[in-house]
Formats: sequence, structure tokens, C-alpha cells
Amino acid sequence: GRALVLVLVGLPAMTEAPPPSSTAELLAGALPVLRSVTMDIPLGFAILDDQHRFHLVNRRFAEMTGVPLEAHLGRTAAELLPGFPGEVPIQRNREVLATGEARAGVEVTGETPAAPGQARTFRAHLAPIKLDGRTLGIAVLVEDVTALKRAEAERERMERFQETFMGMVGHDLAGPVTSILVSGGALLREDLRPPVKSTLRRIVRSARRMERMVGQLIHFTRLRIGCAIPLQPGAIA
Repeated sequence: GRALVLVLVGLPAMTEAPPPSSTAELLAGALPVLRSVTMDIPLGFAILDDQHRFHLVNRRFAEMTGVPLEAHLGRTAAELLPGFPGEVPIQRNREVLATGEARAGVEVTGETPAAPGQARTFRAHLAPIKLDGRTLGIAVLVEDVTALKRAEAERERMERFQETFMGMVGHDLAGPVTSILVSGGALLREDLRPPVKSTLRRIVRSARRMERMVGQLIHFTRLRIGCAIPLQPGAIA
């Protein structure tokens, strides 16, 4: 996978001014540098304070939400994105603020103004912003993984279809193979000419090999799909 590393330099020194008293003031000093570094990166980036309010978003983040850049500032995701489930991200934000530890791969699915009526999935990586041992807020890196999730779901659907199809083929072959074995065994007990019996024995041996193969195929399918082959009643033509 790809890793994005932000190296922040030239943060304004705060030793010559009175200590800021609010989280917003503490964050304000770093925002110009963060804005210049992150504004045009290909992933969504945002800074939130300890009340989950946006203090900075980049262009890609605004494209994902469908909300203008400046409209994010001072507001929460719950206010901006009413069609988006906010419980999971807020809970993860609280964990980061409480523990001071990063959280990676937080996935949330919902609708945004950028794509009304369409459920999209986003994967977020959260990191605490700390100063003098205090967690001031959270840096959020977001990627839209909707296409990836759809591709994974389609691949799983195709794999399940193939496995079910193999099981159905095995099930359909089991009956004819059994008929061949039963009929061949009955004929071998008859008083037939040696060449005919020799041919029947070859048929029976081949049918037994096929019976083992069919049994293995059905067993493999049941192990893979975790249940019996789905059957639906229908009229016999």
C-alpha cells in the first residue's frame, strides 16, 4: 500500500506571545502550514478540534462531501452531512482524544451531497494533534473506497456463484453415475459373453472413479459455501 507522510516545518514559535487559552487559538498557529502542505494532495484531509468541529479541509475532502471548503469551518460532520451516519466517526474521534492514540482504517458508509441517493464508503485514518502533552484535536486522512468495496463484493458474488454451480453440477451428475453403477453391477451378474463382461467391468470402474470425483466436488462445495446447495421446488416438464 501507499503511505503518506507529512513533514511539518516552520511552525510559528509561541514563546514570545502569551499562551493561547482555547483549542481554536492553539490550532490556529499551525493551520497556514497545514493548509499549504495538504490542500492539493489526492486524499481527503481535515483538522477537527476536540468538539469535532472542522478547522481545515482540503479540496479533495470538500469534493468527497460535496460541501464548499469554507462552509465546513466551525461546523461538525453531523451538521453538514445529515445523510451520513455520525455515530461511528464520533466514537472513534472520542477514542483518539481520550487515549491520544491513532486509529487506522475506520470505515463508514453513507450519503453525501456530492452523490445524493448513492451510498458511498469512506476509509479514514485518525491521528491526534498534541501540544505539551495535551490532545488539541484530530488530523483525518480520508479515501473513498466505494469502487474497491463494490469490486470486492462483485468478486465474492462471482466466487460464490462458481462454487454453487460446481456443487449443482456434482449433484446432477451423482444420479446418473449411481444408475450406471447399479445397472452395470446387475448386468455383471448375468451370464454374458466374456467380451461383453470385460466392457462392462471397464464401464463400472470408470463410473466408480467418477463417483469419487463427484463426491469430492460436492464435499468441496459444501465446505466453501458453508451450507447445502440451494434448491427451489418447480414443475417437472
